[in-house]
Amino acid sequence: MTWLRCDCNPPGQISLGGTNTMSNMGYENGNTPNSSDIDARLAANQEKAQRWFSKLESIFLSFMLAQMLDLQAGVPSSSSGVHFLKFLEVDEMAFDILFFVAFQMIDAQGPARRATYTEFNDVLKSSRAQLEGELALEDISSLKDLPSYSILR
Repeated sequence: MTWLRCDCNPPGQISLGGTNTMSNMGYENGNTPNSSDIDARLAANQEKAQRWFSKLESIFLSFMLAQMLDLQAGVPSSSSGVHFLKFLEVDEMAFDILFFVAFQMIDAQGPARRATYTEFNDVLKSSRAQLEGELALEDISSLKDLPSYSILR
């Protein structure tokens, strides 16, 4: 994710939950790391965290869309769910398109708010509110007419 950042460990700081000694970090017998070794480890760990968070974001986003569109019900009760079913009748890729729009919305709102991963739920809620509002618009005839669809370009 482009907006995943954690202020808990500034760049260059390694937190091991205890004393930061060279032996704790696995460097005994005078084999101390240089700064590029530490930077490489930090970058690798940050990349792993971002991949993990991106997968987690996809799960939360799918669940949020299913709730928002009332997909568990036989007939959706929300206006956004009713409108979405009309789009789904016309285009079987409607859920995928909406997912990508929502994903890009979240990815854009995070940096704009300077949000950390702990504020993800707030970003998710505001994205949901925006999508619900756009899906409830009467003059929308397809998902490509959504104001936020332009974020995919």
